[in-house]
Amino acid sequence: MEPIVLFGVQFTLSLLAYLLIAFWYVVPRLAGLPRELAVAALRARLSAAIALVWLCVVVGMLDTVNAIVQSMRFSVFTYALGVNWVIVTTYVPALLVSSLLIFMQLLRRNRSTARGSAASQP
Repeated sequence: MEPIVLFGVQFTLSLLAYLLIAFWYVVPRLAGLPRELAVAALRARLSAAIALVWLCVVVGMLDTVNAIVQSMRFSVFTYALGVNWVIVTTYVPALLVSSLLIFMQLLRRNRSTARGSAASQP
């Protein structure tokens, strides 16, 4: 089997497993929690906390996508990668799924803000 095919199968299955775990277990747990549990800056209620989280997630995602593109461009999977193979097929899918969960948290309305505005209306 070609290394790129093997990598594709392993990467896809890892990504699928992490997505299932995330949406079966993590998303329901996060749904009941306020956004402030996402990062220390949010917990400290810094004024630029949301912007800081957006910046970190976007830069991290761009870096990950760039690494995937560059590895495909230079046919990295044809070389003996050793333990790096495990990292790429296990860690990168987890990183992508966790970034997706953070994006979802950032895009949803803050529950405490929504509750506060609903309570203040007559």
